[in-house]
Amino acid sequence: MERLADSDSEVNTLQPVHGMLITSVPKCGTFLLRSLLLALPGTTPGPNLMADIPPGTPTNDRPTLHAGRLSLAGPTDVSISHCHYSAANVAALDALPHHRLFLLRDPRDFIVSYIDYVLDPKENHFHHDLFANHLTSDNQRIRAMIVGVPGDIPLPGVRDYFSLFWGWLTDANTHIVRYEELVDDASCRQAMVRIMRWLGFDVDDVTMSRVLETGREPQRSPTYRVGRPGRWRDRFTPDLINFYDEHVGDLDARLGYANAR
Repeated sequence: MERLADSDSEVNTLQPVHGMLITSVPKCGTFLLRSLLLALPGTTPGPNLMADIPPGTPTNDRPTLHAGRLSLAGPTDVSISHCHYSAANVAALDALPHHRLFLLRDPRDFIVSYIDYVLDPKENHFHHDLFANHLTSDNQRIRAMIVGVPGDIPLPGVRDYFSLFWGWLTDANTHIVRYEELVDDASCRQAMVRIMRWLGFDVDDVTMSRVLETGREPQRSPTYRVGRPGRWRDRFTPDLINFYDEHVGDLDARLGYANAR
């Protein structure tokens, strides 16, 4: 793999020559990973490929829109997206010079994080009315997240939702990152070593210290709330755990979370 670093010049050391694209499931730590990558030398904020794309945009129209925005990214940019996996999206993104990372988390923690995000009136989320005024308890909201709710703006069940993304897990040109790897020093260090080597950055103690010290500051993420993995255990009652298991099939195993109990 070609390297992103140019070691011929002290000024250009570690400067990337391709941009980076984070594609992620929403509420899985997109801005945390972005912040960590922006703590690397020479990286700059890139476009959000989802910006200005309405939720109801037809699936067939999205690859062209994503690729159009990514084509505006510079060679040092860290861009972000929630691109679904499809042959059309892969073809559109592979045609552009960038290195792609896919970020996910335990789907049960995704459920909890999504609920808390939607309930915050400041976010003006399109599901706020459903969660605040029609689903009036945490139990109801979690059940709805598990099986979905039809409507003008439907809420997909968690398995159906993750199925839109799980193809990235086996994509040869995509590096997999798990949110749980990023939240404590030891695992974050190991994850960033893998990421940096995959991107072609030199790994050194000075750079790694800078990444760990500045890349995980909560104020750098506009959607940060509680970063602790496993919060679902505080919210899933025994009946909700059973309900989840009955409806998601092999979702946890497919995503690599079969043992996260």
